[in-house]
Amino acid sequence: MKVGDAYRCPDNHWARIVWISENGKLIGVKCAQKHFSKMTRVADLTKSRVSPGRYPSRDKKVFVRNLVFLMSVVPTEKTL
Repeated sequence: MKVGDAYRCPDNHWARIVWISENGKLIGVKCAQKHFSKMTRVADLTKSRVSPGRYPSRDKKVFVRNLVFLMSVVPTEKTL
């Protein structure tokens, strides 16, 4: 296993290894697919105003690309 090899991210997408720890037990995997990042509150413009200039809010999911995961390497029969 080396930097640049393909590896599976936690959501089972193919990703690239971008970092390996000195002892080889941790790796950083960068995935180009969309992943859920956080929830945020935004104004809901489909509903009527609560007061002048203020709208009710709603939750919105934020997704990001090129997320880097820090993962521990699981030994397999091939690496043993």
